[in-house]
Amino acid sequence: MCEGLTLRTARRVVPNRSATATALGWPALGLTVAIGVWWLVTSAFPLLHPAVLPPLTEVLAAFPAKSAELLGGLATTTLETVAGPSPRLSKGLLMHAPGGRPLARRA
Repeated sequence: MCEGLTLRTARRVVPNRSATATALGWPALGLTVAIGVWWLVTSAFPLLHPAVLPPLTEVLAAFPAKSAELLGGLATTTLETVAGPSPRLSKGLLMHAPGGRPLARRA
């Protein structure tokens, strides 16, 4: 046999269930705490004016009526996020041709 070669055996990768639970659990806990604090600040102990932070019940009630407007805003924001950096990105890609050297420095 050839010297220096080793035989590697394939190992089965088992997903770490506790890592998955942690990855899903912490965001869910954070969302629950944020909604709870929102409800406490606006409904249980009205600490803020409704114009600053509306009560959770009003927001949930108004969502179906404003869903078309919200989706339009979401489409605009997505377009601006994707299309905004595109000219700068294409310029940067054109400036650095294959080979790792900028086109301006090539002679």
